Amino acid sequence: MFVWHLAALTFLSWRTAQRLVLRFADRLAALFLLMWTNVVYSGLLLGSIGQLKNVPAYLLISVLIGGLPWLILRRRGVDPVDLPDVMADDGSVAGPRRFVNRVLWVIWGIVAVCTAVIAISHIPNNWDTLVYRFPRGVFYLGEGSLKQFGTGDPRLVAYPLAGTLIYLFPAIYHIISGSWILILYGNWIVIAFAVWLAARRVGASQFGAQGAAWCCAMAPCVLVQAAAGNDDALAATPYLIGITFIIAWWRNPDWRLMFLGMIGLALGMGTKVHTIFHWFAILDRKSVV
Repeated sequence: MFVWHLAALTFLSWRTAQRLVLRFADRLAALFLLMWTNVVYSGLLLGSIGQLKNVPAYLLISVLIGGLPWLILRRRGVDPVDLPDVMADDGSVAGPRRFVNRVLWVIWGIVAVCTAVIAISHIPNNWDTLVYRFPRGVFYLGEGSLKQFGTGDPRLVAYPLAGTLIYLFPAIYHIISGSWILILYGNWIVIAFAVWLAARRVGASQFGAQGAAWCCAMAPCVLVQAAAGNDDALAATPYLIGITFIIAWWRNPDWRLMFLGMIGLALGMGTKVHTIFHWFAILDRKSVV
């Protein structure tokens, strides 16, 4: 049933993304945000009434949340907003640069395969992951709700839920072993895509944007999170995609771009509470945090 749910969620979210933005790369970014938002709202609704273990209800709520926006946008005849094509060839990846570009992505491919092997064959053993990141989902699922429970570590009940609820998506179907790490591994790929998209949106060349994406994905502090339980990159990915859509909105004011931008920021803040401290520096440049 998990496979059918994932397929339905992907299809409905993609159809909604097609009504929001026109370009393929922007639709992929919107798909990521919409699917995650669906999982979060489905978990929040069922968890608030103590039905988190109710698999048929979870599937039904998720399909309704995924299908209603698409049907509403379709009925109202909403056309997608068109943005500059970030996938267009600007001639920057040519000559010696083409060779360098290919070498870098071959290296990335080798690292990606090796990291996947590590993610599949090893269980994370860092302290915070074992204490609260992964156990939170198991405790909530065992209780069948998102109500707080007695614990000696407040992080188990006090931290935001967006990251935990994405882990619950496979866990509700009793798919736990290895699946949570694969979520983080997939996020590692998406964050490289997000960096490329953001770079292109602010005017970088294809070569420069791909170089930025490669450097981000290969940075040790980011790469290690593809096969570990840390949630820093997991929070950063929707943040960056959200900021990218807000930049697009700034240049082309449209409610759909702001809508997607706010979803991205909300998911980022709902995944890791520490991100709120960044806003003090943004709102008051003279402050020292």
